[in-house]
Amino acid sequence: RMVVLVVTPLVDIWLSAKRRLVSRLLFTLTRTASAVLSFTVRSTNACASSRESTPVGAAARPMWNSDFGASAWMKVHRAPEFYCALMNNQPMGFYSPATLVRDAQRHGVQVRPVCVQRSGVGCEVEADGHLRLGFAQVQGLGRDKARAIVEERGRGLFGSIEELRRRVRLGPGELETLSATGALNALAAHRRAALWEASRVLREEDLLGMDGGVGRKADGPLEPMTAVERLRADYEGLRLTTGMHPMALMRARLPDAWMASELRTITKRTRLQVAGQVICRQRPGTAKGVCFVSLEDETGVTNVVVSPSMFEANRLMLTTEPFLVVEGVAELRNGTVHVRAEKLAW
Repeated sequence: RMVVLVVTPLVDIWLSAKRRLVSRLLFTLTRTASAVLSFTVRSTNACASSRESTPVGAAARPMWNSDFGASAWMKVHRAPEFYCALMNNQPMGFYSPATLVRDAQRHGVQVRPVCVQRSGVGCEVEADGHLRLGFAQVQGLGRDKARAIVEERGRGLFGSIEELRRRVRLGPGELETLSATGALNALAAHRRAALWEASRVLREEDLLGMDGGVGRKADGPLEPMTAVERLRADYEGLRLTTGMHPMALMRARLPDAWMASELRTITKRTRLQVAGQVICRQRPGTAKGVCFVSLEDETGVTNVVVSPSMFEANRLMLTTEPFLVVEGVAELRNGTVHVRAEKLAW
């Protein structure tokens, strides 16, 4: 009885303190979650105003300094604004704009290419909720020239490539890059037609005897680019593409390679082959020499683990090649599939 009389009050005190601690913790978590959600909603509402309808040729409100975090809520409920903010705050040090575009497309966001009649300086969410790439993505096009295009277009749409050249005073390299990446397709039948017209208007004299071309859509004698040529031009001029993934063009040559989406069906150790574009290489100091490589294909991302010995034997390939073919063993751990590399090729 003495033990019961002594222990019972102590137990009551301990349980009471525990309830107060849990209650205070839940209160703190609730207030924190409420504040985060309130900030996210305010940011989203401010960003959503960019969806207001704008006249053709006028740029939507730019989103250069959007104060977005990597919020799962934003990615699920406001995906266009989420990816727009990430694109406009590059470089961010991990995934490239090309990878962000692919991830956006996999999450149902339509990413539209740069267009001289529609794009703003930065990426924008258009009135219908889709993402439009901006002139900032064009390699070699300065910010001042990008602003000049948008400002001049606000006074009236461009009627031809020659009119664009005359009103904005673009240099030969800038006009060629815009043509090759499809940004002038609104003024030409296709990319090669734009390149043909751009080269013509840059000459001091019209050697072919054509007219001025003001107000007409360019249609040169050249054939349109093939899918491979368009892909190459996109990566050279934009460092990304809104078209098909490079692996989609190589898939027929790799009949034994598993797609990233197919790895989700694995339930046990499986020997297989994977292939993809290298989007990330990591070799943290705490990993004892192990290298982690992310391979992207047209369906998703595959995680590859490279042992220290294999890394040393294939250092140049692993650090420089843009595409890799990996043979190894797929393992399922904590719901994630990793491929332990046993053989590498490119």
